[in-house]
Amino acid sequence: GEGGMGLHGVLVANQRGILLLSHYFSSPEQGWGSQGSEARVAWEQKLWALASPWPDSAQGAAPNVGVGFLDGVVVVWRTVGDFVIFASGEGEYDELVLEEQVLPVVEGLLSEHTDSRLSEANLLHTDNYGKVSDEAGDDIAGCAHLCRARFHRIVLVLDGHLP
Repeated sequence: GEGGMGLHGVLVANQRGILLLSHYFSSPEQGWGSQGSEARVAWEQKLWALASPWPDSAQGAAPNVGVGFLDGVVVVWRTVGDFVIFASGEGEYDELVLEEQVLPVVEGLLSEHTDSRLSEANLLHTDNYGKVSDEAGDDIAGCAHLCRARFHRIVLVLDGHLP
């Protein structure tokens, strides 16, 4: 976006810290390249460290929520079922917008795509997951189970639903 203001990234990890889905809307100055670039991996590790450690997520436990700053970017996170959703932004995408507008959209889509069970198994074992895996091939190597078609939809919905 203009002058780097706006939504920065949305990531979904499982509660063991394995990244399942990630999308960056605006790359930070360091011009991140591919999936596994050092800058991105470093950022994602910092993100995780910011939000860890998780208390045991017993069924029915209150969700973990938090907000922090990393490299000048606001980060908010929330645990939902098996997942931890992170959203980061700057400028107009402040803590309030991220918490009230971005996280619920991602949560709604995760819920929709896991038959409301919000379980990792449900996200990963769907009819089209195998097909997507074949197409995504190399991209998936080294990046947990990235279901690109599904996350692409989440990203499109985010783009369409956010201010």
